[in-house]
Amino acid sequence: MESDIEMSRLVNDKKLEMTDSFRNDVFIEGILEKEGFYACTTVGRSMYPLLRNKKDVVVIKPVTGKLKKYDVPVYKVDGQNKSRYIMHRIIKVKPDMYVIRGDNCMIKEYVSGKDIVGVLAEISRRSRDGNLKPVNMQGIGYRFYCSAWNKLFLARLIYRKVKNLFRRVN
Repeated sequence: MESDIEMSRLVNDKKLEMTDSFRNDVFIEGILEKEGFYACTTVGRSMYPLLRNKKDVVVIKPVTGKLKKYDVPVYKVDGQNKSRYIMHRIIKVKPDMYVIRGDNCMIKEYVSGKDIVGVLAEISRRSRDGNLKPVNMQGIGYRFYCSAWNKLFLARLIYRKVKNLFRRVN
């Protein structure tokens, strides 16, 4: 359910492929440090409807200062075999951590600032004709989406539970 960053990357208009000798936990930080940004498609449904699985391209930039509510950081989660990168929205800022949840998720996560490697800076949506169209992340439409989506969380949770209940009955 978490939104992993796909192994094939778009950087400086060149598609880079992941190789076995290139560890992805060094890759993102290295590109951010060298280029000042990191562009890729996303994989997963945890940020739907904002980010569509394998369709939209995002640009990640290094974090400069404290993040704020509704920012979308990329943070590293260490697993048993490898690290994963996840992109979810900040729903609350605490003094020592961020409370984060994917737009299509119901569970809160608590993330320390030291685990955050970058922040979503740009989104380009792939249209039906295959062209990329940028999303105005400073515009009123995007800001309304962030606020409304967060405020409608309880209604979305109830809807999901009722829907699952009816699935079990049928």
